[in-house]
Amino acid sequence: MKVENESRGIWIGGGPMLNRFAAPHIQSELELLYCMKGKMRITCGGRVFTLEQNELAIYPPNTVHSFETPEHSVSTCYIISMEFIPLIKSWTNLRVTDPVIHNTHPKMREWTIALDNILKKNVAFSVNEKALIATGYLQLILGSSFTEFMKNTIQVTTTTDKLPEILRIVHNNYLSSNVEEIALFLGYNPSYLSRMFAKQCGMKLSQYINKLRTEHSQSLLLTSDMSITAIAYESGFSSIRNFNQVFQELEGCTPREYRLASHSSKPKQK
Repeated sequence: MKVENESRGIWIGGGPMLNRFAAPHIQSELELLYCMKGKMRITCGGRVFTLEQNELAIYPPNTVHSFETPEHSVSTCYIISMEFIPLIKSWTNLRVTDPVIHNTHPKMREWTIALDNILKKNVAFSVNEKALIATGYLQLILGSSFTEFMKNTIQVTTTTDKLPEILRIVHNNYLSSNVEEIALFLGYNPSYLSRMFAKQCGMKLSQYINKLRTEHSQSLLLTSDMSITAIAYESGFSSIRNFNQVFQELEGCTPREYRLASHSSKPKQK
């Protein structure tokens, strides 16, 4: 069973993205989510919040969180490691009771201008220069929001918060292990582990594993020439029937239909 903890420096989540979605997840870096337009439904530590236009959500390292778009949104996210902003090291044992910084904050206009400047692509900076500029802007935002942010946090110990470790194990092993095997590795009864996970993440652990496997299969369907059957087993499903059933439930179409639709939507080469 694999246990990994990777760091990515500063990563900007693909620029502005339409109707962003992410299942409950965790990382060792700090994440800042910026809703540029529309409205998002986000979770943090099992609680649900609304993120509206020109609002930010800040997640310290090792915080379980998710986000989705009920109707329409444009957003981007910034993932920052402790190497770039050492202040984050002191936040690793913090848990947020409310991650949202609302658009009524007096400094919000200043912060959104800074975030928009990070995203500008018409300035010819090198990769290192862009990283330094992003670091400066993000330190400005985190520093000037520090007092308000800390009001909505609590200190935890590793013995009282097991979910981050559970999620790391799941993310590193969902392709090869089922609920029973993960529970055995962690020393839990499978039923107890599933109930605990559902209480904090809003879905059964088996559903979460199926979601991760489906996302993995989608990548293979779009980027490889592998057969549907090969993709099913490569993505951790026990059979092609199970793969088709889960994919249909989550995506509203079969894997084959998903692949055909994506290929038909690509512009034809001249």
